[in-house]
Amino acid sequence: MTLDAHLKPTGLFLSILLVLACVSGCERPGESTGDNADETASETADDKKAPRVLEAASDELPDEPKRIVSLAPNITETLFALGVGDRVVAVTNFCDYPPEVESLPSIGSFSNPDFETILAKKPDLVVGITSGGDKSVADKLEGAGVPYAFLRTYTVQDTLEMFEAVGDLVGRSDAGRRLAARIEQDFEDVRQKYSDASVPTLLVYGHDPLVAAGPGTFGHQLLEMAGGKNVVADSDKKFPRLDLEKVLALQPERIIDTSMRPEQAEGSYWDQHTGLKAVQSGGVVHLTDPVVLRPGPRIDEGLRRIVDAIHDAEGDSR
Repeated sequence: MTLDAHLKPTGLFLSILLVLACVSGCERPGESTGDNADETASETADDKKAPRVLEAASDELPDEPKRIVSLAPNITETLFALGVGDRVVAVTNFCDYPPEVESLPSIGSFSNPDFETILAKKPDLVVGITSGGDKSVADKLEGAGVPYAFLRTYTVQDTLEMFEAVGDLVGRSDAGRRLAARIEQDFEDVRQKYSDASVPTLLVYGHDPLVAAGPGTFGHQLLEMAGGKNVVADSDKKFPRLDLEKVLALQPERIIDTSMRPEQAEGSYWDQHTGLKAVQSGGVVHLTDPVVLRPGPRIDEGLRRIVDAIHDAEGDSR
């Protein structure tokens, strides 16, 4: 299997890649597998289709890899959550959780890893994500005979399925299913609690340019699950670029700003725009921890932070 063009990030979304640390401008909604009940029932244990989220992989993969290189922060977190952190021999320089990863060697950026460093770790499996990945890495791994697997985590559903797929890859299928089930239950609890809420909210990734989470994106899904009404839900772009005039016209009651640069998180950017309802009511909330938008095993924690940002902001009696 080979990687397709969706693996290459565009310049427009390079800053978004750094903010989300896993989600790029290639992000797209989940697609139906098209399988029906009869097809599913007819599959045997030896003839099951590859998981929908496994977009590229070597023809032969180890049953229980012992030396794993992770090419993405959410993959690293998932490996540790599944109890195989002791098998991880290298990570990217964006991998920051759990604390144990600080002592692991880095293979560089997840969008442009150092191939020689990867080979030097003698991995029996390299795991990455298609969002933000580089096709040449898979080609080089293929040529060197190093087993690899690239998964997609464009949406919330993709992420749940990714947990199970990674569990299968590392011989911890049960753990993968348990993780997915636990987080899915957490999601359902939040949906039930805030199913009647509809707080006009803008989720922002950065200021220069001003980029928001549009329809079909991971951030949009979490926002609406948390009881927010995405004010750019009718955009024809997944990451719409806005000017302040447009934001003033939309008048969100909440602005969730995930900009990671300290000077952007101080509030001065929004404080000067006193015509915004969110500014007037104290409804601008800065969430700079990448867990908020990282499609990994702490996704439920990120969702809770978005819930708090929407419903516990100053002036909200909910």
